[in-house]
Amino acid sequence: MAAHHSVAADSLTPLRGRHAQQWQALEQRHRQESLKLIEQQLAELEALAKQSKGREAKRVREAIEVLLKSTDAGRNLTAELFVDSINPKKPGALKAMVSTAEKLVLFEKDAGGKWARAPEILLGASIYTGDWKRSNGVADFEVTKNGRIFLALNYDYQGNGSGNWTEDRLLAGQFMARGWARVRGAELLGWNNQRYFIFTRVCTKGEHFRLRCNKYEPPYVIVLDAGAAVGE
Repeated sequence: MAAHHSVAADSLTPLRGRHAQQWQALEQRHRQESLKLIEQQLAELEALAKQSKGREAKRVREAIEVLLKSTDAGRNLTAELFVDSINPKKPGALKAMVSTAEKLVLFEKDAGGKWARAPEILLGASIYTGDWKRSNGVADFEVTKNGRIFLALNYDYQGNGSGNWTEDRLLAGQFMARGWARVRGAELLGWNNQRYFIFTRVCTKGEHFRLRCNKYEPPYVIVLDAGAAVGE
């Protein structure tokens, strides 16, 4: 009787392994087909967003965000999206929920300022960095005027995953999947020796963003408005 049980167990083990492999292959095909469909739907929604205005554009952007957050897309849907230069034309405007605007200026070392180096075209722009410690690492803002918005993103190590912040964090490719293009070769350098990569997107009035790229420092939002937002 014991020998019979041993034979059955020995026969069952490879069968279970084969069944597990079949389920894994089926799940992988499902993920691939789902991502392909999501990418197709995203392309259709992005095309519609370019044609839409006002409330309709806002609804389309909301549909895009819902699709990107779907179970099948997960947080891993990425893209590659780049532009070659900083476009200063048609800057947007925004209302930040926590951070305040200050002019982007460079400082000498030990002078108390944050920025050591920046693309010349960004100097004097409004950058939303004030009170960033109250932001809990999130850039929370609403677009109040159609136009181009820039982000400065830092991906240096800022601590472990405690607090579950990685669940909301977007990597560079995930920002790109949401329409934010990285400007090739453009970055800010802080006196803390941290690098902040520049991303950009044309945004629509009424869009509301809650963006995270790291544990403590949020994406710094930049508007090329010659500092007009400072003091508002």
